[in-house]
Amino acid sequence: RNHLRPDVYTCTSIIDAYAKRGRAQEAERFLRSVIQPSSSSTTATPTTPNIPTGIRLNAFAFSSVMNAWCKSDAHDAPDRCMRLLKEMEKRNIRPDTFTYATAIDAFASRGRAEEAEDLLLKEMMGEEQQLSPSVVSFSSVIHAWSKSDAEDAPDRCMRLLTEMQENQHLEPNVITYTNVMSAFAKHNRPEEAERILREMQSRTSSNSVPPNAILLSSVMNAWAKSNARDGPDRCMQLLEEMEHLQLDPDVVSYNIAIDALAKRGRGLDAERILRRMMLKSTTTTKVAPDLITFNSVMAAWSKSNVADGPDRCLRLLEEMKELKIKPHTVTYTTIITSFAKRGRAEEAEDMLRSMMQQKGNNNSKKGGSSSIPRPNEFSFNAVLAAWANANVQDGPERCIRLLKEMKDFLGFDQPPTDTRNTITDVFQKQGRAQEIEAKLANL
Repeated sequence: RNHLRPDVYTCTSIIDAYAKRGRAQEAERFLRSVIQPSSSSTTATPTTPNIPTGIRLNAFAFSSVMNAWCKSDAHDAPDRCMRLLKEMEKRNIRPDTFTYATAIDAFASRGRAEEAEDLLLKEMMGEEQQLSPSVVSFSSVIHAWSKSDAEDAPDRCMRLLTEMQENQHLEPNVITYTNVMSAFAKHNRPEEAERILREMQSRTSSNSVPPNAILLSSVMNAWAKSNARDGPDRCMQLLEEMEHLQLDPDVVSYNIAIDALAKRGRGLDAERILRRMMLKSTTTTKVAPDLITFNSVMAAWSKSNVADGPDRCLRLLEEMKELKIKPHTVTYTTIITSFAKRGRAEEAEDMLRSMMQQKGNNNSKKGGSSSIPRPNEFSFNAVLAAWANANVQDGPERCIRLLKEMKDFLGFDQPPTDTRNTITDVFQKQGRAQEIEAKLANL
């Protein structure tokens, strides 16, 4: 119908329809058919209609295509977004805040933090554009830096947070603060993560973020991952603070504290938190202990210097079964390691053999019906280490016999490096180093 001619709104709606369905390539193809109509072709196609010339698209059309690329799995999505930005500049179409926010997110979500920050500070907020960025744009860049391995990543996050705080139109939210704290946690700088929390708590702005379980858990995580000697105590103090402020810590918060204690072998303190969780779980399921909780408490007893650590682990295993929490290979391997550390090799091997009898692996998606999981390389290595620590006369022979079974059970041609090193250690302790190569060759 010659009297009905598509206009900018028609074209923009079609582009947006493609974009909202994640069809970025088709959205861009249609956009280019509008801004670059072919003079040699007058035949319409389903994806590239014969659009009249002279239609000037707006920033929304370009932003929609960029948003489709941003949400796609394409690795070159940020570069495609930049090409579209350049195209807008060439056609004197002024990008708006959403246009830049989309391009920034494309870089940030793919870990390209440096380029995301440059786009935010130098182009979006630069002298030429002078656009007001949103909290989302700043948070996207901060998130990218929080995942970065760059040594100065936490400082980059902090500078961006400071810039937000100094801008009366930008109020950092929970996500912003959590990402900054995560950056400090990743780089073993827990003191600075907690300082941010305390500064945030002292802010009196009506729009300031009140302390909540997510933020305190982020700081706990920083202390848990750190090498600080008082890391576990700091975690427990923050957990008690959450309880005092009635912030309702959940199982994740408790698990962070237990993990910190487990890394230092503080079994008694770890189990005390477990008991608190079990008591609280009678009134709320959000703190009910899970597989991670029990595994971490077992790890705490395993790493401790308590003589009955393995027996405490076994009691916890029975409690897990009573609560219908299915043990994982990690669960059993932790108990085996606990026996191994104390030279109780017979009991370690007995547990391994109970795992080897299982035909199905209940850790896989297919799984088996048994509550006992199948062993893996680490399970076997833990028993080999047990015989190494047991210092018994036939330790080397037991290790070689177990290695043969491990080879058949797991199916490998050459023993893994850790396995080989453990067996070598057993023979060397007995002054029989010259036998190692011949024994391994016989396999």
